[in-house]
This record gives sequence, C-alpha cells and structure tokens, in this order.
Amino acid sequence: MSVFFQFLLILNALFFLFYGFQSLNSRRMIAEFRRFGLTETQRKITGALQLFGVAGLLTGLYIPFVGLLSAAGFTVMMFVAFVVRMRIKDSVNPHYSPRNFLAGKAKLKTQRKGTSVP
Repeated sequence: MSVFFQFLLILNALFFLFYGFQSLNSRRMIAEFRRFGLTETQRKITGALQLFGVAGLLTGLYIPFVGLLSAAGFTVMMFVAFVVRMRIKDSVNPHYSPRNFLAGKAKLKTQRKGTSVP
C-alpha cells in the first residue's frame, strides 16, 4: 500500500472520527438529524457506526479485509446520506459532502481489492 494511499485512508478516518463524535454530541448535528427526519436512535447508531468504521479503516492498514469491510460500510452510509438529503430536497451544496465521500470510499474499496478505478 502506497504512502499516499495510507495518508488518504488516515485522513478519511480522521474526518469520520470527527463526524462520529459530532453525531453523538453536537447540538448542531442533533438539529440536522431532526431536520432529516431521523430519530434520536438513528443519530446515535450513525455516530457509533462511524466510530466503529474508523477503527475498521485503521485496522485495515494491518488487516486489509477489515479495511475493505469498513470502506464498504462507509460507502453504503454515504449513499444513504445522499438519498436522505435528496428525499428532503436539500440544496445542491449539502449533497457535495456525501457524494464526494461516497466516490472516495468506492475508490478506496476498489483499490483494496487490487483493482484501480481511473
């Protein structure tokens, strides 16, 4: 695994670590989840899954299959986030983050399998 790929993986893990803690503790994120029409339980599950996913990504540096599973889970999570934002008819800018994370996760996932996406 290249140093650049490791850097991207760690950077991605840091972003999700931040968002995981924010989902669990931030008043702003609590308000966002309400705006999305999601329950308190769904918010807590999302935050916990993000934190577990971070652990999986970092473990993937040593056990690639675990990293692959974690990246796949984040890919699904970002797809769902994109769909939720479309469902509530958010403006285009909020879609930017889930869409880009989704594309990035798909790229990480395919590189884990040994294939490359241009």
